[in-house]
Amino acid sequence: MQQLKEKSNKVPGHRAGLRQSYESMVNGQMPEYARHTRLGTERKRLFLQSAQRKWHGEVRQKIREVAERLADSYPLITIDGELGEPRLSDTRFAVANVLTAITVYQDLSQVIDEYEGRYTEEQIIQAVEFARDFLNSFYRYEASAR
Repeated sequence: MQQLKEKSNKVPGHRAGLRQSYESMVNGQMPEYARHTRLGTERKRLFLQSAQRKWHGEVRQKIREVAERLADSYPLITIDGELGEPRLSDTRFAVANVLTAITVYQDLSQVIDEYEGRYTEEQIIQAVEFARDFLNSFYRYEASAR
């Protein structure tokens, strides 16, 4: 400990620099060393955000491609052009909402009754099969990539 004290006393301007930094912080000014550190951190944050947005866009594009390719096998399922969300054909009812309805009502006939017969049993079954195959397609892709 004594050696550290002696060393810090030998560094020219060491204590004066600390005092200056403290005074500048008290006066609301950012010391020079902190400015560089904060700028570097901000640059890193912006870089990571940019990379995340790019990666997120690429992943969304791949997911959309899988969904569109899979929708070709299911005539009662279409992919929404704007959002890329799978829906029952000629409706605004998303496949995710079909799964939620089945989870809530736990019976196909209750789902059809709840929506006043706007959707057929065949549409609902295709939505569930589409969701199953969509999820399975990622496991098949990963296994084939190895």
